[in-house]
Amino acid sequence: MKSLPILSAAGQPAIWPKNFRQADNTLYQAALCLLVMASLSGCATYYGAVNIISEPSGAQVLNLDDNSVIGTTPTIFLQKANSDRRQTVILRFKKDGYYDKTTSLWMELRHRSSEAALQNAQAVELQLQPKNGS
Repeated sequence: MKSLPILSAAGQPAIWPKNFRQADNTLYQAALCLLVMASLSGCATYYGAVNIISEPSGAQVLNLDDNSVIGTTPTIFLQKANSDRRQTVILRFKKDGYYDKTTSLWMELRHRSSEAALQNAQAVELQLQPKNGS
């Protein structure tokens, strides 16, 4: 009994690997390549920056997310993340003789380098209230 050739969708004889071990190896390599490509695409780093100014200057700025001290106004806050989504940042300002002030803002994380983020820092200006009422 003579076997008929297996045809592809184009009507051409189908090309089969010499053995199925070769096909398994090719499939394994393709799967590994897809896995590497998928993992690399998720590793992008994005940056955002905020130029923080207070009136009067000299206020201590705290990041309430982790209670870290960002600096003393005027200062720049640089943030990096693995996503280009906006992040809410909650800041507290402290200065002797003035009431503490807490504010929240959206930080845009759209820059691919810290240099670009710093050059395009969002401006945040804040007025502190004196404790003596003047």
